[in-house]
Amino acid sequence: TLQSQGNYSLAEQFHQAALHHCTTLYSSTHPKTLDKTPNLALALLGQKRYVQAHHLLSCVYQQSYAALGPHSPKTLRYLSNLAISLQLLGRWAEAHTHLVHAVNGYESALGPTHVQTLQCKVNLAETYRQHGDMCRAENVIRTVLQAHREQLGAEHPISLHMLQNLRLVLMEQGRYGEAAQELVYVVRGREEKLGGEHCETLRAMLYLSDVYQKLGSQREALDLGRYVVDVRKRLLPESDSDRRESEAFVLELEQGQSLL
Repeated sequence: TLQSQGNYSLAEQFHQAALHHCTTLYSSTHPKTLDKTPNLALALLGQKRYVQAHHLLSCVYQQSYAALGPHSPKTLRYLSNLAISLQLLGRWAEAHTHLVHAVNGYESALGPTHVQTLQCKVNLAETYRQHGDMCRAENVIRTVLQAHREQLGAEHPISLHMLQNLRLVLMEQGRYGEAAQELVYVVRGREEKLGGEHCETLRAMLYLSDVYQKLGSQREALDLGRYVVDVRKRLLPESDSDRRESEAFVLELEQGQSLL
């Protein structure tokens, strides 16, 4: 899709046209129209037009709440989307309140291990992390991770992604050894499933390099970071943000090494 390719401007035009068609054919509050609106909001979020996206998502949620009630899975999905827009606006307390309500609603309507419930819990964990409540954030992430492992397997990309998210909470608690252990597992899993030069594998390697640096393992950090840079230089244009990020990171590592 256009959005998955990063073409948010063109996606916005497409979704605007689809929304206009539904509004003309049905009404602004018809379920089909409401279903189209979040797609437009996502295109706006991709362009960092957070205020406009928040306004759209707020309207959709209110209309769904009035038409379907607060406990409808659709209403809860709109509430969860609204919370994401609040997170991007930095309004973490409001986002947290909405997500607690959405998680409770999803658990009652769909069950605690449904995919929508789990995704909502991931967003809730981020609000805990932003508030500095690392214990609760870690508990929620581990609950989601365990559910994914039971449903999909430990090596599934979604399970590995959750394990990768766990490293943030561990690092912010200074538990770098545990974070490194989890990331080594992620890197090996990505290499086996996707190959050593896949973008997700390289991202996990860069995270692991960062943890090695914080553990004082400068040689391991540099070796891994340089590998990522070499691959990205070969595969990506000079202007690519991922390539530039890894180059800047390794340069910082090298400068730190020269001071030792």
